[in-house]
Amino acid sequence: MIRALFLLLLPLSLVAAPQNLKTLLARLDPTSVSHHLAFYDLYPDTHEGQMALSRAFNLLNQGHLSYGSPTSLPLPDLSTIDTLIRMTTKPNDEQLPSLTEAERRTIRHLGSHLGNRRLEGYRLDSLDHLLRLPPEEIDLARALFLSEMSTTAHTTAEVESYEAMLDLMALQIQARLSPKSSSLDKVKEMNRFIFEELQFRFPPHSEYAKDIDLYTFLPSVMDSRRGVCLGVSILYLALAQRLDLPLEIVTPPGHIYVRFRDGKEVVNIETTARGVHVDSDEYLSLNTRELQLRDLRETVGFSHVNRASVYWSTQDFEKARKSYEIALLFIKDDPLIEELYGFTLILTGDKKRGLEVLQSSQSKRSPHLLYREPLAEDFLLGRVDEAGIVSTFISVDETRESLLEKKNELTKILKKHPKFRSGWLNLASTELQLLREKEALTCLEKLHQLDPQNPTSEYLLAALHTKRMNYPKAWQHLDHTKSITEEHQHDPEALKKLEQQLWILSPN
Repeated sequence: MIRALFLLLLPLSLVAAPQNLKTLLARLDPTSVSHHLAFYDLYPDTHEGQMALSRAFNLLNQGHLSYGSPTSLPLPDLSTIDTLIRMTTKPNDEQLPSLTEAERRTIRHLGSHLGNRRLEGYRLDSLDHLLRLPPEEIDLARALFLSEMSTTAHTTAEVESYEAMLDLMALQIQARLSPKSSSLDKVKEMNRFIFEELQFRFPPHSEYAKDIDLYTFLPSVMDSRRGVCLGVSILYLALAQRLDLPLEIVTPPGHIYVRFRDGKEVVNIETTARGVHVDSDEYLSLNTRELQLRDLRETVGFSHVNRASVYWSTQDFEKARKSYEIALLFIKDDPLIEELYGFTLILTGDKKRGLEVLQSSQSKRSPHLLYREPLAEDFLLGRVDEAGIVSTFISVDETRESLLEKKNELTKILKKHPKFRSGWLNLASTELQLLREKEALTCLEKLHQLDPQNPTSEYLLAALHTKRMNYPKAWQHLDHTKSITEEHQHDPEALKKLEQQLWILSPN
């Protein structure tokens, strides 16, 4: 089976009889470590196989030679060579094996020139020390492993094995670069390696909705080669640190991506779409007027926020609370995370402390958003109870049954708490997913009576009235939405497009 996987690494025309090995060797991609190692595994006892092995290690040693090392490293023993072959040709969904200390030491030596070695956070062994580091000195992979070891059973050997795999991935990318390669060259080669050669992909919704932590935490992302936006962005950042590629971390609401900036030139790297560039304005929304930058310390915290969301969906509020407590060690003064933490305190019996956290979070506003969702405010005003809060976090998948389940639960809550604003918006969203525009319109009209300052719901009212050809109502809500956004010097593209459509259909 493993041998068959090696064959897949080589173009079919390169697998032939031994008498043609010299020609086949010459036709290998001269910058591909995995192709040369696969060729060696096929023909280990031939002169050409030994040459392929030597070339593979010359590629891995390229950084040593480029950065002033006088000689390349000697070839390791056969056991280590076999391990390197298995690591570079590992199929998806196969867990990385723990390496021996000798194997880890060999790979560490190969990667000793990589950029993360100069960071104070490299090889940390204490969470307390990590929390004292400035963000720019954090080695992201090591920080994540340290923070996760309190909630997982990973041993030190396993952690070092995953770090060795990251080193090996970085070395394979570096083999295709030169010391004169630009930062954009590095971005292009990282995209090629991660999304084309290794084929990292965004998982199906039905899978990540249930197990988002499996597609967030670095070990499981590396094993499965599947990851949500945070999981693959973390992998990208860990490799970028090794390749001396400075990147920014950007978090639109509910999303994260990385970008490279060189003066006025900005290249966004959308890790859920194979690294393609998406214009920054595309990440803005009715309620998002500017994008928020994060640092490496906060990125560590977000991995635990994602884990908490899994526990919300399974209603394991004790584990969700613990995840938020870890996250808040790394993310300070984030009102949304504090709000969610406050709710988990209440749902696990510490109502006094939970109310204090909710009240504290209400005093904070994000400068990046026009409007703050009123979930906590409704709870503090007595407009909803704990069951209503839980109902807004019911997860759905692609099935109609899950949408109907959420709709029914929200309907029951709103009969009991008709002033629950977040409940009406959640129910409207669920009705739209069920393709029930009339029912969604009714929900949004009720929300308008309770809270006419929510730009998202006002825009949806304008859009639905346009679709149903009630143009006077559409103009009314469109003009009102514009007054909200203009007050905050925000001119969202979606609003401009809807206005252009209305001018064509019904000039005001």
